[in-house]
Amino acid sequence: ALRASLGEDCCIMVCADHGMSDLPPSRVHLLRFDDPLVAMLEIPPTGEPTVPYFHVDPAHKATFSAAFHARFGEDFALLSAQDAIELNLFGAPLGERAASRLGDFVAIAPYPAAIYYQAEGRPPSVLAAIHAGLRPEEMFVPLLLG
Repeated sequence: ALRASLGEDCCIMVCADHGMSDLPPSRVHLLRFDDPLVAMLEIPPTGEPTVPYFHVDPAHKATFSAAFHARFGEDFALLSAQDAIELNLFGAPLGERAASRLGDFVAIAPYPAAIYYQAEGRPPSVLAAIHAGLRPEEMFVPLLLG
């Protein structure tokens, strides 16, 4: 109806700021507030569920890495924040302030998978689709012309 009401010299454009990937329920992981991995952190995970950042207590860095790989290694690669920066995974050089927000480790899902943090007394907010990954369908911006 909108298109029909416009003149012949008009065009409708619809776009988004990023693409999306469907998230299979089998690749949804919950990390509860009382989880042993969370006990190794200084603060709850930050970042995106597909690319979570972990600020690890210095006493647990080696233990955290091994425990993370054992539990999530099939769905996530775990990189040091410095390696993620050096690989230019954020698309541009990061300033000191932005880099500090990455914490110690960055996890990246090579295909649709997510880790959702569940705070005490709150239900998890699990989505049916995700973004922030390295897949083309998430990185390219959808554009519809009509």
